[in-house]
Amino acid sequence: MEDERESSLRLRVEVLKRVFDEATEGMLIVSYDHSIYYYNKAFKKILGFPEDREPGFLLEEYLEFLGPKQTKMIRERLDQTGTFRGELPIRRLDGSEGYILLTIETIVDEKGNGTYRFVNCTDLSELKQMEESLERSILQDALTGLPNRLMLLNTLEESIERSRKTGGRCALISIDLDQFKQINDTLGHRFGDQVIIALAERIEDHIRESDLFGRIGGDEFLIILQGPRAEAEKVMNTVDALQEDLSRPLILGEREYSVGASMGIALCPDDAANAAELLKYADMALFRAKELGGKRSQFYSEEINASFLRRFEIEHALSRAIQGRNFHLVFQPQYDLASARIIGVEALVRFDEGVLPYRVSPAEFIPIAESVGLIVPIGRIVLEESCRIFRDWKAHGIGGVQLSVNLSRKQLGDETFVSFVRECLERYAIASHEVEFEITETALMTTDSNARELIHSLRSMGCRIAVDDFGTGYSNLGVFKEFTVDRIKIDRSFITDLPDSETDRAIVGATIVMAKVLGLRVVAEGVESDDQLGVLRILGCDETQGNYFMAASDPDDVLDVLLKERRIGNS
Repeated sequence: MEDERESSLRLRVEVLKRVFDEATEGMLIVSYDHSIYYYNKAFKKILGFPEDREPGFLLEEYLEFLGPKQTKMIRERLDQTGTFRGELPIRRLDGSEGYILLTIETIVDEKGNGTYRFVNCTDLSELKQMEESLERSILQDALTGLPNRLMLLNTLEESIERSRKTGGRCALISIDLDQFKQINDTLGHRFGDQVIIALAERIEDHIRESDLFGRIGGDEFLIILQGPRAEAEKVMNTVDALQEDLSRPLILGEREYSVGASMGIALCPDDAANAAELLKYADMALFRAKELGGKRSQFYSEEINASFLRRFEIEHALSRAIQGRNFHLVFQPQYDLASARIIGVEALVRFDEGVLPYRVSPAEFIPIAESVGLIVPIGRIVLEESCRIFRDWKAHGIGGVQLSVNLSRKQLGDETFVSFVRECLERYAIASHEVEFEITETALMTTDSNARELIHSLRSMGCRIAVDDFGTGYSNLGVFKEFTVDRIKIDRSFITDLPDSETDRAIVGATIVMAKVLGLRVVAEGVESDDQLGVLRILGCDETQGNYFMAASDPDDVLDVLLKERRIGNS
């Protein structure tokens, strides 16, 4: 009977031993005097013991993995409560580092005296690595490995708070690459990523230990300067050095690229005393640097703030004007130089009076409309209204005149624009060859495949295409190879000093010769004097447009001139 009990006990011990050995958690039973009674395989593995090496016989050897401070803390806790539970870093026998959840329980006899301690450790190393990886992904930019927007803003808040307490300073530099979108759209995102990484490395060369530099998204970066480096003069030295470095040609593969950057700077506490405002003001300054042509740095100022408030008012006024169609059109005639007759009119859009408490010129509101995408609905209003007015003129017997409408780069991305044009022409009974779309040279040469298809569709429909502002963009023959165009409009900047500038005469003359070889007609914009007109006649220009003949005027006034011209021509 006793043999059976002994055999049963041995079986239970074997079962328990197997359960212990197969467990994934490390287990150790140690006597109250710290002598090891039993441990499993997982315990050896977690602490980094090789398979062929047996651990020592005292718990002390294991506690060394925890460090003296942690060992002391565990002993004190065990003496007080008999238990311990906590997450701890360890250094394994092989020198690698890990993290465990350690639980120690005291086993007492029937009299309440401690006899054994049961030690359980769970390997948290992988979990901690995942947590650290997740934290990095939350606070780190995936492409460059730099701090991301969240980390930058958190650090900025801390820097401002520190400055407030110590009377110190900090500065925020907002950076945006100037030619990145063009490179990214043309060569693809993979190549764009290479550009981002290469220029980020250049910026990083100027970062000191007290600074923080990161990417907030796209081609935008932030630098936080603290302490003495945040003084205005030293900030300027930093951005000057950055500008010089970023303006150097970027060589990737066998090609060379010019990128450069615009920078906006805001200072704390001079400009703002909280992170949100400081970031807003740095972005305002950055936008102003972009407006001034890019590849420059701009400190925030009250004047910039006032400019942004005006821009904000205009933007909202444009939105309201679109809803109420509160725009009106004026038209400027285009004259044939040989016959001195009107052969076309250009439709130009204006704000209606009363939309804003001050007058806003097209030179101001059109760039704003383009930057926020409002030029697309405005362009539709212009086309529809100009077609309606053109129909009314034709009802008065006006024929042989071409309607010119400007088409912006943003409108070239409107996939439904061609069908809208077709609807307008059908609704107002206008032949497609009577309508010309003016597209700037720069817009033509920076179009994507969808925009090129749109232009070709308009041309296939029978509409005419004119290259506007010729000479101010790429000024190469690629535009004529890519697109079939009908007219070239020489920008007014080449006409203003035409009588006195040999350079301008040479440029205009060469353009006219080239156009004639290609079978194109040439329109000179901005003609305002007899002298300018005389030179254009000598150079062989075909058509002119400008205040010398007639300023942009209301539709009824233009109609009167057209009717008068027809009466004289018929008399």
